[in-house]
Amino acid sequence: MSLVDAGPNLLAPPGSSPALLLQCAEHCRLVPSMDLGHDWLADQSRVAGALPDRPGQRTAAKVSSRRSRRGSPASRRQRRRAQDTGRREWERMYAVAVAFAAEHGHLDATGTGTDRELAHWLAHQRHLHGEAQLRPIRTSRLAELGMIWDDDPNAWERGLAYARAFATRTGHLAIPVAQTLDGYPLGAWMAAQRRANKLTKHQQKALDALDPLWRLEPGWNRSYRRMTAYLAAGGTLTGPANRTGHPTDSCFRPGVWLRSQTQRACDRKLNRQQIELLNALSTIRPAWAAAGASSGMTV
Repeated sequence: MSLVDAGPNLLAPPGSSPALLLQCAEHCRLVPSMDLGHDWLADQSRVAGALPDRPGQRTAAKVSSRRSRRGSPASRRQRRRAQDTGRREWERMYAVAVAFAAEHGHLDATGTGTDRELAHWLAHQRHLHGEAQLRPIRTSRLAELGMIWDDDPNAWERGLAYARAFATRTGHLAIPVAQTLDGYPLGAWMAAQRRANKLTKHQQKALDALDPLWRLEPGWNRSYRRMTAYLAAGGTLTGPANRTGHPTDSCFRPGVWLRSQTQRACDRKLNRQQIELLNALSTIRPAWAAAGASSGMTV
């Protein structure tokens, strides 16, 4: 059967088999010709390639359809310009996020004042991530900044983000209960973690990485750290009870603190971790002594 190109349609000769026409329907649109005197053989050359002559051959209709889907060169240029604009805007906001994280130590913009634009942008990235529409490379870059993917204000990872910011500044998580950070009740959050007995292994590992002593009462944690700093600076475990501590911490009285710990141990008011930490104090050597030993010097 031959078909004739008739503008937007292809004409089939009268009397064509309906079954054959249906087989051709997926390739092109067929309209029965009303011209009974039309010379179909003469027009055969005009429709060469309208139907595939062999398996795998593309029809003219398919080629035209693919071209229409790709659009015109102008529409392609317009799409590229839109993509470039979106890419530049993402990089601009990412730079804002980098600056915010460097200043605050976390990426939890509150959405007030100058942080409003960043908060809205982060919320959109969080939405895209939840819909699996955020590119993996962008997900990775945001994760490196400490992106909080859960929008729940009480999400555990939000508390961890603030704890990480605090530990980066101070080197520990001995946080008083009333302590806040950028408006977040970090002290209360840490108190809840110390009381919790159902933390996952992942959560415990994350807090251990920030401060191995995080489970201890904050006051004891801070005093123990002051004691280790005193010993590392050349202090001793023996001596007058009222001797002063580290030169930069003259208010600390290591002798008084050690005596109180001895009494608490006798009263069974110290837990196993605290006793182990106190026993470990005897192994702390001054920094200058450790350096001398490593170089072979006699101290």
